[in-house]
Amino acid sequence: MDIFFTNPAGLWTLLGIPVVLAIHLLQRQATQITISTLFLLENTRSDSTEGRRIERLRSSVPLWLQLLLVLIITWLLVEPRWHNKNSVQRIALVLDSSASMQAFKKPLLSTLPDTLAKIGPLGTTAEFVAIDSSLQNEGIYHGDNQSELIKSIDNWLPYEGEHDPTPALEVARGLVGKDGLVIFVTDHKTSDLPFGAYLLAVGKETQNVGFTGSSISSEKGSLQWKALIKNYSTLPQERQWSVSINDNQQPPRPISLKPGQTLTISGPFPNQVERFSLDLQPDEFALDDRLPIIRPSPKIITVSFGKDTDENNPFAPVLASLSGINTNPPADTPPDVLVATYNPFNPSIPNENSIVSISDRLANKKAFQGQIIAVEDPLIRGLNWQGLIARSSLRIPKLETDNVLLWQGDRPLIFLRTVGGPQRLIFNFDLTASNANRLPAFVILVSRFIEHMRNQKVGLVNLNVETGQALQIAAETGDNAQNLTLGLPSSPPKDDKAIPVTQLSSLHAPNKPGFFEISQGDKVILKGAASFADTREADFRNAVTASNLDSATSALVYYHTREDPYWKIWVILAAVVLLLNWHLRSKRTRSQHKSPSPSSPA
Repeated sequence: MDIFFTNPAGLWTLLGIPVVLAIHLLQRQATQITISTLFLLENTRSDSTEGRRIERLRSSVPLWLQLLLVLIITWLLVEPRWHNKNSVQRIALVLDSSASMQAFKKPLLSTLPDTLAKIGPLGTTAEFVAIDSSLQNEGIYHGDNQSELIKSIDNWLPYEGEHDPTPALEVARGLVGKDGLVIFVTDHKTSDLPFGAYLLAVGKETQNVGFTGSSISSEKGSLQWKALIKNYSTLPQERQWSVSINDNQQPPRPISLKPGQTLTISGPFPNQVERFSLDLQPDEFALDDRLPIIRPSPKIITVSFGKDTDENNPFAPVLASLSGINTNPPADTPPDVLVATYNPFNPSIPNENSIVSISDRLANKKAFQGQIIAVEDPLIRGLNWQGLIARSSLRIPKLETDNVLLWQGDRPLIFLRTVGGPQRLIFNFDLTASNANRLPAFVILVSRFIEHMRNQKVGLVNLNVETGQALQIAAETGDNAQNLTLGLPSSPPKDDKAIPVTQLSSLHAPNKPGFFEISQGDKVILKGAASFADTREADFRNAVTASNLDSATSALVYYHTREDPYWKIWVILAAVVLLLNWHLRSKRTRSQHKSPSPSSPA
């Protein structure tokens, strides 16, 4: 249809037609005039002499003028507008990519066709754009086929946490222009959307119970797991949970949770099993119904002591307290970290990753003087060295490229040397002649350096992480380094995702809960278990159904239609009809009230 009435309520004016007809059907009582002869009787009207009553409708000029006036006024009040022939209605859907939207995909898919049908006919051609609010993925859809749009949204899976949709709304406004329609599709009510966006909320309060996290600890020589289950609902809930090992589900166990209650379940890590999962009875939100757990396994750091280093040196007890440390590596394998002593008779620093300290048997008992100042560096940040007492001894010459971590006066007490590639933590004083090994700062510094070397080592590590968590793993780099591969153990290789090694610093765990692996070439460098633990997205107590798209219809009409170009003529015509009708009625009234002069008797 090429015409659109912006004010359909104006059609009520058509009720004036039966009113006009009713008035003309009611006749007035005839006026009595006394005359002296009977020659005028044959021309008199057969008007009623009993007052008002309904008689046969007589056609007259005032009748048709009044009906025409009603039609003209109706036409003006309904405010007709015509579609622009070449108009294109652009609609951008910004889909809230928060994970909570997964619980409301079915309501969205059932609501969207009717919603688009209401606003779709306003333009000659409809063009759709669908993007997610996180802007992390490519566009969901772009085209003019509504069925394909619905299909693309059906394949869309949101996994993000809470975030600001403003950048996506700005992009959507740029895609459809100032006259386009931007709709933010979400599951909660959002007011004051920027860039002229409209709201379509498809959520509702939903009862949800799910896992919120897990931990693994060693108790009495055995590995124990613990998991938290939370009831986000306002009503008590009954659920069943079970353990699945290699897709074999053990008998389920029942649990009862009060409104808002968090319950802890625990058990021993299954023997000879690398990974397993905890499963909850499914509900509307499936992301937190499964909790994958993998046996944690850090990368092993091999540490060896130099020929001139006594295994009873201050570093030995610190290294023995750390997990994942092997102080007896094979003789034919270079260690990851070498603990060495600086020999003044052979003054050289090892050209490998190492911890170096001074051994000066001639050191006097005089302590270094001056204020102890720690620089801002991750290795030494937050450590208190004010209680350090270091005796005067020989020193290791500092290079300009060395990164000094701790000063006392003008002497660099601790510095990091990275020239040439290897990283060497150098203690520029005799540890045996100081109280450093009794300071917590010393223990923490050595631990941080070992962990720093562990993070840089390329090797297999097992991690329990949250979905979307940033991963810090080491891999081979360089021009000839192979790309990384992110895959799921249960998926075929075609589903694996290739990741350029240049994006190693921005690597994240999968957004979908489950087990995953990261490999480089034929070497697996990470086995992980990603679990969903965003309690904000799992809480549906504030989810609502709402929309303000009704207010968008009138605006779209003006964007894609033009007003009646003859409306001024209709106004003038209505005025002319009104004046003409008034003139005819006045003339008739004057003729009816004019009394004739009495005739003289014959």
